[in-house]
Amino acid sequence: MATRWKSKRLAFTAWMLLIGLTAVSLVTAGDIWTHRAFLKDNYYFESPAFQEQLRAHTNLIQFMHGENRDYMKLTDEQKVGKERLAAWDASYAAMLKRSQLRIQTEHSERLEQAVQQGQGPEELARIRLEQQQDLAKAEADVAALKPKRMAEFVAYRDKQYQEAELDLRKRAGSVQYYIWDKSQNGTHITYANISSSPDQFYLDDSLYYIRMPQETPVNSEYLRSLNQYFQAHQWEGYLMVPKIPKGFSQIHLDSIYYSSIKNRIVKELELLVACLLGTVVLGYYLFRCKAALGSTFPERVTSWMGQVPLDVKGALFLVGGFAAASLVDQRSVFRLPPDPIHLFGLLLLALILGGLLLLLRDTGRLAKEPGLIRSEWEKSIARQVRGKLADRTAHRSMTFKASILMLATVGPAYVTVISQTGNLGLGHDEVTVLTSGYWIAYTLTVVPYVLRRIRTLDTILAGVSRMTEGQIHVAFPEKGRGSLYRLAHGINNMREGLQTALESRMKSERMKTELITNVSHDLKTPLTSIINYVDLLKSPELTEEARRDYVGVLDRKAQRLKALIDDLFEASKMASGAVELQVEHVNVSALLQQALAEFEDSLAASSLTFRVQVDQPQMMASLDGRKTWRVFENLIGNAVKYALPQTRIYVTLTRRPADILLTVKNVSAYEFEGEAQELAERFKRGDASRHTEGSGLGLAIAKSIVELQGGELGIEVDGDIFKVTASFPGLPLSKGIPEAG
Repeated sequence: MATRWKSKRLAFTAWMLLIGLTAVSLVTAGDIWTHRAFLKDNYYFESPAFQEQLRAHTNLIQFMHGENRDYMKLTDEQKVGKERLAAWDASYAAMLKRSQLRIQTEHSERLEQAVQQGQGPEELARIRLEQQQDLAKAEADVAALKPKRMAEFVAYRDKQYQEAELDLRKRAGSVQYYIWDKSQNGTHITYANISSSPDQFYLDDSLYYIRMPQETPVNSEYLRSLNQYFQAHQWEGYLMVPKIPKGFSQIHLDSIYYSSIKNRIVKELELLVACLLGTVVLGYYLFRCKAALGSTFPERVTSWMGQVPLDVKGALFLVGGFAAASLVDQRSVFRLPPDPIHLFGLLLLALILGGLLLLLRDTGRLAKEPGLIRSEWEKSIARQVRGKLADRTAHRSMTFKASILMLATVGPAYVTVISQTGNLGLGHDEVTVLTSGYWIAYTLTVVPYVLRRIRTLDTILAGVSRMTEGQIHVAFPEKGRGSLYRLAHGINNMREGLQTALESRMKSERMKTELITNVSHDLKTPLTSIINYVDLLKSPELTEEARRDYVGVLDRKAQRLKALIDDLFEASKMASGAVELQVEHVNVSALLQQALAEFEDSLAASSLTFRVQVDQPQMMASLDGRKTWRVFENLIGNAVKYALPQTRIYVTLTRRPADILLTVKNVSAYEFEGEAQELAERFKRGDASRHTEGSGLGLAIAKSIVELQGGELGIEVDGDIFKVTASFPGLPLSKGIPEAG
């Protein structure tokens, strides 16, 4: 037992050492990566620091030997320059002109006043004399400005030249140069701060040298510009840094500093290798301990971390990651003497890394089982808070939600402003963290919430606007919950109700119009005939034979009128559903044969031919026999009435697994324009010009009877081919009379 306890203590110690070595490795690797360029030989002479020092030297060389090569030979006017002198002259001329104009205006006003006051010639002469004196003085004052300004400018240029000359002389100990100027018509002028042209031995003995201009491309932007300057001015020569400086040299100090950094990085590389070897050894030891002990410290902590909410672990990981990234930059740890504060930062980094490793281990556990992520998210604090807030605020008023939004927007912003003014006593870092945290939270919560609500409200407003324009088919998205969701749901219900009512109203109005039109026409025709024949019967000269003929015509017209009224009454009952069906087991095949027998006389008198096909002599169904016979009569009669002469009418009765199908097909004598299903509506006729008698109710009555008995009636029109199908629910074979094969 004691041995096992000791092994666990050693494993725990090994874990702590492993985390500590990892922290040191990260800090070391971070410093090495940051200063990896220092490992190059003579890196200082490629660094921006050296180029800035070299730029200062070359700027002085260009100033002294390029821009001001013959400065000491120049006159004062040449030092000022023609353009500057011309600008001064123009400025002084304008100044003199303004002064003269002012003086002339003032004295003109004085002369005018003197004349108005009746002053004598002596006073007028005195004013004119003062004007001439003032003009002369103004001209003298302006003329004195140019020499004074020129003297000041020349003194400034002389001082600038002397300071540059002195500065270049002081820098001679750190940067040497020897330059030939070949721009003077074959005459070479030398600019140098050394006595003779450097030979190769002198150059090799230098700490650094460069010949300009370079023939090969250079990487440095500054050296490229310097190279272009030498080429443009036809200069050639060397810039050198001597191995031993004369006097103070910032370049040599920087070079020594860069060399010390390189030595430090080399030692850090050795430390990094040692730390990595240590981590490998400790990792192997802990792997052996896990195999021997079964469960070590991280596994127990990982199982405990499974109880921590998912969003808390995410927040810890982000905070720990940012903290570790800031602590990795601990280059001061490697400086002597060691600072306890820096060592404490290293220890803190080790603890943070340990926590991050455990979080990564827990993340691996979640990645292996994707279902765990969803289950842990459901248990997270953010999910629970969001659900509770949503439940509490879903049915709250818009005023309440607007107040909460205002507090979330204005409240933290006010605190941020107060803290930045120092009234809360917070430092700059605390204010930065507070402000950043607030704006991140505001951007992730309030802004998406407001944008979603605005988009939803805009969609609802646009839909309502389109509805007011008559587009009632607009659908509103019902997403989320809350007031806007209830508003969208309510508007959708209103829209559907309005659409249904409008369609019903339009259909009712259309059918009412058709009813009035068709009934008026169909009733008027036989009624007019009856009235006319009644008038004829009243004639006293009418013979008995003619009277009998007229009475026969009246009888036929009256029967026609009666049939029309009966059809209208039956269609009305069908539409209202006030029909009682006498359902019984009916042999549909026999019923069809009876209906066909009724049309034998009509067929004999016509040129039409029937082609009848019945699958089985007995096909049983639960139907109202009389009403079904009326369906057959209407469908067959419709075919006989509207079929093209000298054509065939096909009647087929087929037994299918679930129903019995009747098909009547013929070639129409009249062209129909419109939808085929419109023929099943009341008073719709295929013969639009009404060359045939009929109420237009036959197919409508047939469809109503079929649908009341649970069947379906369909109409198809393909050119002149007219086809009607009626299906009736059939009885299973076990419940009907056995069907003959």
